[in-house]
Amino acid sequence: MSRSRYSLALILAAAFALSSCSSKPATVSASREAPPAVPEKAPAATDAIRPASEAPASPEPSAIVPEAAGFWPSPESRAREISISVLIGNESLLRSWKVQIVPATGGASGRDGQGAALRTFAGTAGDRPERLAWDGLGPDGRLAREGLYAAVLSADFSKGLPALSLKSNSFALALSPPEPALYAIPPRVEPTPDGLKEPVAFELDARAALAPIESWRLDVVGPDGRVFRTFEGAWPAAGSPAPVSWDGRGDAAAGGAAAEPGRRYSAILSVRDVYGHAAAAQESVEVAERPYAPERSSVQPWTSGFSPNGDGVMDSMDFSLGFGQRVSVRSWRLEISNAGKGVARVFRGSAPDLPASLSWDGKDSSGAPSPEGRYLATLYVDYGSSFSPAVARSPSFTLDVTPPALGLTASPGLFSPGDGGSPLSIRLEASSPLARIAEWSVEVLDPGDRVFARFAGLWPARDIHWDGVGSTGSLVDSAETYRIVARASDEFGNSSQAESRVDTDILVIKDGDRYRVDVASIVFKGYTDDYQDLPEAQATRNRLTLDRLAAKFAKFPDYRIRLVGHAVMINWDDPALGKPEQAKILVPLSRARAAAIAKALSARGLGASRMIIEGVGAADPVVPDGDLVNRWKNRRVEFYLEK
Repeated sequence: MSRSRYSLALILAAAFALSSCSSKPATVSASREAPPAVPEKAPAATDAIRPASEAPASPEPSAIVPEAAGFWPSPESRAREISISVLIGNESLLRSWKVQIVPATGGASGRDGQGAALRTFAGTAGDRPERLAWDGLGPDGRLAREGLYAAVLSADFSKGLPALSLKSNSFALALSPPEPALYAIPPRVEPTPDGLKEPVAFELDARAALAPIESWRLDVVGPDGRVFRTFEGAWPAAGSPAPVSWDGRGDAAAGGAAAEPGRRYSAILSVRDVYGHAAAAQESVEVAERPYAPERSSVQPWTSGFSPNGDGVMDSMDFSLGFGQRVSVRSWRLEISNAGKGVARVFRGSAPDLPASLSWDGKDSSGAPSPEGRYLATLYVDYGSSFSPAVARSPSFTLDVTPPALGLTASPGLFSPGDGGSPLSIRLEASSPLARIAEWSVEVLDPGDRVFARFAGLWPARDIHWDGVGSTGSLVDSAETYRIVARASDEFGNSSQAESRVDTDILVIKDGDRYRVDVASIVFKGYTDDYQDLPEAQATRNRLTLDRLAAKFAKFPDYRIRLVGHAVMINWDDPALGKPEQAKILVPLSRARAAAIAKALSARGLGASRMIIEGVGAADPVVPDGDLVNRWKNRRVEFYLEK
């Protein structure tokens, strides 16, 4: 088996192993060109001009794929490093390669870059790798920060083959252990000779920033410190395990005995993630001595969470309160606590003031904002000597004010839509340690910052493969920059935004037996054929457009290039003056503009004999010459490829 085929087999195997994450290897395949698209990077000067008989090389599949979803670089870890499979096509033309480890949300490919590299592997064709391994260390030997990372593959080739730039799917560098939470509902129970009058429901919860949780174990410990009952299982891929029901009896090791009245039992939840991190949380259950009131008290949050950030969306949490045996209630207390971090807020009252509901604004008793996390509300009801005190506990709920972490990737950086061109691939990645991502949207803004195309839906976001056609059915303009704005919001109303940019290529469109080159960004100084004596930003864009045009025309060596110059008519509203202006001034001026561009293209390696120069003056404006704001667009040169 050849080296490239063996590498491809590794890539496919890695992709299959990651299929549970719904990820696919990033690949580059040969483009279908009719006409061909401009490569992301212009070829070297020695490869820019080839004989007509020498066909350009076609890109072969390339890919870079992490072989796992993440790792924990520690001696206690089950996965101390991350392996990355590498496949580089066109091996015989390879000059050099480079793989950089970068933050996954460091920006999209193309103009925005990839963020600062944490680690770089590089070499030449002779030492091309099939697999690399990263131990989580940066170039200074220190451990990188916890987060999502990606591998960026770059390669340069000979014979005019475009440079390669690929970004892998993200993988996690996980350093933090999970944060478990355990809630006993109710935390105070009534005994019977066989156990408990009603079972205790233990609600299990745990949060992990990056590493999936693998397993859990719940030990009920008796007053003597010995394990009284044990439950355990695998942690589900989504959400939390179903509540664990304890009937008050011990397991076989405890002789199956019933819980003792008037004693306190402890419950310890232990969780472990896929990389070996472990953590524990503890809760207590009190077995009462006196009977309970016939009617039970209750407290219930209205929603699963809220975001008290002052934006007017889900800024408070409301609770419904139920007081069992109301006529016997003497006093009550509602405590709102952060799991494992103490009481944040307390509300109190006494009979006959028994409210049906309460609202919490997310602030603690001192008026300061409470930290993010999982909370629960506990209602304590005192019946005096009539009944045992009642304790009711709510399901847990979330306080979350942090917007989702949102990453946006758009490729290729140089977009060439139309016949034979590749679509623009847009991918979103979003995460939140506390909230479920709910909605997403992507807007493509034109150079005037107007919405050109829009995509939206419920999370998870699908990959967008855009053909360059806007909402009105028009195609993107040539040689322009479009801004891409992505937004994501979570279930509690927190939202975030990420941006990228994409440059459009020179578009070549089939027009009968010739090609029309769609480019309108070469701007001339008024009344002249000068395209350089302009504000620096515009002059730079003109030079960039000429570079792209030369590279595009070099791919059509058998075609002649017709350059048609245009101009703006000053006397557009006076035919008597406009006719001589057209004949004596504008036609020569427009021809001079076409000649100036032909000279610039010749300087970039195109033969002058291929070019046909024509000037039509103001005969074919793209906007009315009376439009004083936009008529600068009429000062232009159009291009056609003809046999």
